Amino acid sequence: MTSLGRVFNDIPMSSKALLVPIVILVLMTVTLVPTFLIEARIEARLDAHIDRTTPQFSQGKEAVGLMLEARLSAYEHVRLGVDEAAPQYIQLSWAVTRGKADRAVATLREWIDAQEHRLGSDIVGDLHSTTTAFEQLVANMLWSTSKDPGVGMFYMGNMDRLSGKLRDKLNAANLTVQARLSEERAHYRQQATDVRLAGLGLTVLTIILVGALNRRCMVGLARPLVQLTGAMTDVAEGRTDVRLPQFKRKDELGKIAAVAERFRGTMVEAATLAATKTEAER
Repeated sequence: MTSLGRVFNDIPMSSKALLVPIVILVLMTVTLVPTFLIEARIEARLDAHIDRTTPQFSQGKEAVGLMLEARLSAYEHVRLGVDEAAPQYIQLSWAVTRGKADRAVATLREWIDAQEHRLGSDIVGDLHSTTTAFEQLVANMLWSTSKDPGVGMFYMGNMDRLSGKLRDKLNAANLTVQARLSEERAHYRQQATDVRLAGLGLTVLTIILVGALNRRCMVGLARPLVQLTGAMTDVAEGRTDVRLPQFKRKDELGKIAAVAERFRGTMVEAATLAATKTEAER
């Protein structure tokens, strides 16, 4: 018998009755609590990812809108120049158009840089080049309109083509980013599912281990109890030569076995005295 078995046999019955529930509680805590904590952490990372990336996707749509606003403002500036509007109106239009273009370009570049790991260097480089071309074209329209409104009209055709090209590229990039975000969120959800399945597997394993431990406890109690019951039955029927099982254990079974052995010894002594008395009487 192993040392662990000897220690188990020395534990009182009342303590053994509490041992299995305690072991179940400990094993369930050891297996399930870390699983819940890891799953909660993954869920928190997913929520943080959604909170962080949702504004980025909105920013991409916002950049397209700002670019179109800057284009319309540039058209309006050229029209004022062609209509020979008052200088103060043209100056105001120039400032408004310049401000919208700067804001659109800054938003575009910020969004493009933020999505580089999702879009790839080739797409990011192309978007930056197209954005630079858009910025330069707006500047040329503003400068040329102040010199010759007719030249500004010429640039309007280029603006139509370039802004349409940039809009299409941004929309395609937005779709790519949306697909990447969906993949990233699916990855987090898959991690949470894997952890949940691992926790379920650990729970099943815990149940199996507890069942094995419970069986070991029951066998450890039932087998010596059956042996002791059979031996005590023989002693009660007068067969005092029966050898009682000797349990090297300090629990109640060990104590009962010791008492049974004393009882058998007492019966042997009583039988010996009775036989001696009968012999003496003869």
